[in-house]
Amino acid sequence: MYAGPLLRLLPVHASQMGASPSQVGMYLALVYTGLVAGTLAAGWLSDRFQRRKATIILAGLLASLGLALMSRSGTLWQLSIFTACTWLFGGIAYTMFMILAGIFAGDDERGKVFGMLAMTMPLANFLAAPVAGTVADRWGYPVLLGGYAIFTLSIPVVALVLDDRKVAKPMEGSAGEDRELGRRHWFSMGFCLLINATFIMAFVGFVNQLGLSLTMYSQAYSSTDIAMAVAFAALVSIPLIVLFGWLSDRYPRWRLLVACFVAAGTGTLVLARASVLWQFWLASMLVAVLAASDSLSNALATDLMPMDRVGQGVSITNAVRWMGAVAGLGVAGIAIETWGSQRALLVVLCLVPVATVMATQIRPDLSPTRKVLAS
Repeated sequence: MYAGPLLRLLPVHASQMGASPSQVGMYLALVYTGLVAGTLAAGWLSDRFQRRKATIILAGLLASLGLALMSRSGTLWQLSIFTACTWLFGGIAYTMFMILAGIFAGDDERGKVFGMLAMTMPLANFLAAPVAGTVADRWGYPVLLGGYAIFTLSIPVVALVLDDRKVAKPMEGSAGEDRELGRRHWFSMGFCLLINATFIMAFVGFVNQLGLSLTMYSQAYSSTDIAMAVAFAALVSIPLIVLFGWLSDRYPRWRLLVACFVAAGTGTLVLARASVLWQFWLASMLVAVLAASDSLSNALATDLMPMDRVGQGVSITNAVRWMGAVAGLGVAGIAIETWGSQRALLVVLCLVPVATVMATQIRPDLSPTRKVLAS
């Protein structure tokens, strides 16, 4: 999750290599296409082979290699290919961590566990963003990417101390009733609403991400200024993510999801009107609250899944989020280049109420499978 600051700076790096706003959007869309593929692959690998620890180690090593190749890229197409491959393997490792959390966390602590994991993103942004921006401004992006390649080797090191667990499939009853119920209900109405709302808000969030970078760059702000806006947002959002995770074990998760969506919508409106540094900081802070929605959606996906399908449910939820990123980044670059950032952001803002209404209808009890299959 420490790659968050790098994602905010990659549009600037691509722009410095001569990319237009639409090319920057397509470049980032390709990056997240790799992330979608990695996320979906992680769910299949988890449920099929159940060698999650070994998979994280291998994926971490390959992600480090991808970053090293990114640092040596001399053209935009080389950078695009190597970045997509890096995020492919990064997506596998990240999703495996989420799946392990879903497997080991109990029902009464799932929100807290996913909240703690979600906190790693803003914490990394706060700690790494100022350093990343300074390194990029002083020594250039090849040095920054080489440093990331070295630090990514910490992923397989951390994986060495993780526990793993093989999840047994539920036993069939005399007529196979339990298994048939699992087939019918695991993809419930609640889960459909969840992944649709997740897609929409990921779309909104990543349009904001690209809009922040390109708008500040167009107004002559430096990489350090952009990184500091990310760091400030992270500092404010860290306690909110922990708080939301703790509250979600005591109150309906969908209500907290709605609060995250409303905060992100407000941030979109602020960013559309931003012209001075503190306004960019405020917009970035409000949109960063969506990091809490990531943990809430993962917890809800686990609530809605039978235990033997947790890997599939979590991977689909995260893959849909990255699909929203692909769509958002692909559309955002063209929209900003055609209409300007202000009009593009105001159009995207209209999607927030749609996702909010969907979130109000999500109920874990719409999927009785977990309770039945556990009996």
